[in-house]
Amino acid sequence: MREITQPPLVYLQELQREVHEGKYHTGLGYVVQAVATKVC
Repeated sequence: MREITQPPLVYLQELQREVHEGKYHTGLGYVVQAVATKVC
């Protein structure tokens, strides 16, 4: 069985931004942006 490890985070940010995801799903929303490196 292989151990599952969390990949190292390069960038992590929680912010509020304007979202446009269709006719009825727009406006200010909270989002989390993350970038991680792949562990080989």
